[in-house]
Amino acid sequence: MSIGTQPARRATPAAGAASALVSIAGSLADRLRSVALELQAFVASRLLIIAAGIAGVLRLPSLTSPAAARVAHHQLSSVGYLLGASVDRFDSAYFLAIATQGYGRVSSDRLAFYPGYPLVIRVVGVVCGSPVLAGALTSAGAFLAALVMLRRLTELELGRQAARATVLLLAFAPLSFFFTAIYSESLFLALSVGSLLAARTGRWRLACGLGAVAGITRITGLALLPALAIMRIRERGGFDRGLGWLLALPGVFVGNMAVLAVAGHSPTGMFSAEGAWHRVMVGPVGGLVAAAVAAARGAVGLLHGAPAYRVGEGVPFTLPLENLVLMIVLVMALLALWGCRRRLAPEYLAYALAVMMVCLSSPVPGEPLGSFDRFALTIFPLWMVAGAWVARRRLVPIAVLLGSLALVFYTSQFAAGIFVA
Repeated sequence: MSIGTQPARRATPAAGAASALVSIAGSLADRLRSVALELQAFVASRLLIIAAGIAGVLRLPSLTSPAAARVAHHQLSSVGYLLGASVDRFDSAYFLAIATQGYGRVSSDRLAFYPGYPLVIRVVGVVCGSPVLAGALTSAGAFLAALVMLRRLTELELGRQAARATVLLLAFAPLSFFFTAIYSESLFLALSVGSLLAARTGRWRLACGLGAVAGITRITGLALLPALAIMRIRERGGFDRGLGWLLALPGVFVGNMAVLAVAGHSPTGMFSAEGAWHRVMVGPVGGLVAAAVAAARGAVGLLHGAPAYRVGEGVPFTLPLENLVLMIVLVMALLALWGCRRRLAPEYLAYALAVMMVCLSSPVPGEPLGSFDRFALTIFPLWMVAGAWVARRRLVPIAVLLGSLALVFYTSQFAAGIFVA
């Protein structure tokens, strides 16, 4: 050993562990930076919803019986009663009942709610111990995942600015509180976006698997079948053996029908149960005509002095105004559908068109487009095109502001026990 040379030091286990922790922390920081927009949009919009929900729930005792308000307060505690104002309302009770009790043997109206979302609640509930908390966590986690995947998919198809705008528009959409309520919207959105993103990035089996789960989360999940088929054929330049994986979508759906039959229900009970919710199957053209007639009558009624808003009647608007508002939503959706034809690949148009046809096919008498505004939340190609449109015109701040104002209004109504969509 030469003079002045120090012996090499060996790395200690503690130093190695510290280095590994630093590496992990750096990797985590990079990942968080890559989804910063999605996290910011999620947190900001959810805080807005919580605040609006608290404001709305303070009106709840005047809109329901004092006994029902006391029961809800006892079940959720003082803090949970306020924080859960925009989470557990209306259809939430059905999802929670299916998650904890199954479909039962007497009531058929539960069959209209597909099992995918309640199954996830049941699994998450094993860990957290509370079905309500499990439902809230499931919806919140699925929505955040959906925003991340939707941004990536939109960026692949339409560019970075369109992707950023799409995330913001959806997070602050007037009815986006449904994404963190105990409803199936967020899980279905995550599955459907994830399916097409997986197919777009070459993970074909994953795409078909996610599509199959989407099909037992909502009936519109089957609309992924033609979309995925078109994408695969375009990518491969024709038919190939990989298309066989698409059989997973109808296969899982038929499997669910078999489970219903074994449990003593009609295997087609999910279709016949729509009658319990006053829906009538007339087809998309019949639904569109009925919607146009109802909107026209609503407009005439309003021009002749029909009231637009009545406090304490259980709905935010009177029927004439509601039909007119829903028709405006449908027109905007049709314009976005035309944008899909111009701006996106055929598979996105096929998916959006198929979902809209399903939504129009079973109108509610008197309110043909009932819940269409909520159903449109998950037709993500429409939001992709809308994001590109507002980004190109630099209207994102205005669109987010208007959406936020409407979001506060609808959330407070929903939390107050007023039926919204």
